[in-house]
Amino acid sequence: VRCYHSLSQVKTLIFIVWRPSAGLAFPTGCSLNHVAAHYTPNAGDDTVLSYGDVMKVDFGVHVGGRLVDCAFTVAFDEQYDNLLLAAQDATNTVRKASTALFLPRTVVSTDACA
Repeated sequence: VRCYHSLSQVKTLIFIVWRPSAGLAFPTGCSLNHVAAHYTPNAGDDTVLSYGDVMKVDFGVHVGGRLVDCAFTVAFDEQYDNLLLAAQDATNTVRKASTALFLPRTVVSTDACA
């Protein structure tokens, strides 16, 4: 639910506030289980997310020529908890280590979908 609200807020911000110079950067990826990232379901795809599935979501937006890419993994079965925590820890470690590379006042966060 948290991720849904975060995605809704991003969409609202982009399409209402910055509409003339913003939009989707690429088709939203929604990959299940063994399917590598960047799979985009076609219209009419009736796949249903099951309890034992692992879903990777990847979406991007552009605002004024700047691109933002957000990806996260969803799993309901607790057998994947350690995998999700390890991925989140690795992401946060890289984010903290690379903060000095970004321009001043650039916000770098992975907390919206945590």
